[in-house]
Amino acid sequence: ARGGRKPGTKLSVGTNPLTYANFILFKGKNLYYIKEIDIKRSFLMKHISPSIYEAFEIISYIDRFMPFEKRDYKIYALIISLLKDLEKRSISNIFYLTLLIEFLGFKPDVSHCSICKRPLNDKFFYIDIENGISICKTCLNQEKRGIIEIDRDIGEFLKSPKRKNILNRMQRDKLYSIVISYLEHLNVKI
Repeated sequence: ARGGRKPGTKLSVGTNPLTYANFILFKGKNLYYIKEIDIKRSFLMKHISPSIYEAFEIISYIDRFMPFEKRDYKIYALIISLLKDLEKRSISNIFYLTLLIEFLGFKPDVSHCSICKRPLNDKFFYIDIENGISICKTCLNQEKRGIIEIDRDIGEFLKSPKRKNILNRMQRDKLYSIVISYLEHLNVKI
């Protein structure tokens, strides 16, 4: 939107990154223009912490996957929760990225094998990144690329990501790389 980035205007404060505000816009010929801004809260921190980079990473994925002008209450609530956690410096980017995949409708069923429909109860199962499906050991085709092994704890987290702290550091790092690969693959497909 035009009108909010001019230095020194009263509107410029409301367009700072990590600012929660209500905007009144009007549509011009080709752009939206800001008429008014009602700042609800600024989450901008005085000291930059690693959490701010994680927040921007999550927001960049939301920006990539959300269609322009689409309203989605779950994504909105996810962003507000992210900003509140940022303020407390307790961001778990894997938690938010996993919820984002779920809210966008791309979460694979990690309870059952997508091929044979049997429950995934083994110590390990696999996710086919290309097709977004879960596969049991029996149905696994070793020749296929884009297959990632998932252990039971990571599978439990994927079933219920609302439980933030059930993974150890190594599991979080592995899941983070899986989620990023999955999001990048989805970005190419969309």
